Amino acid sequence: MENNYLYVNITRMLFDRKHKKKIKVAWAILSILIIVSMVLLYAPLF
Repeated sequence: MENNYLYVNITRMLFDRKHKKKIKVAWAILSILIIVSMVLLYAPLF
């Protein structure tokens, strides 16, 4: 029940124009974190 409610909230946020900027910012932060973690993972540690 809770999971479905959360899913509905996320989809509502995705299609709400007010939240589009927040989602873009969230995706930007997420992608930067992924890129940094990839670089740290594959870069030599010394």
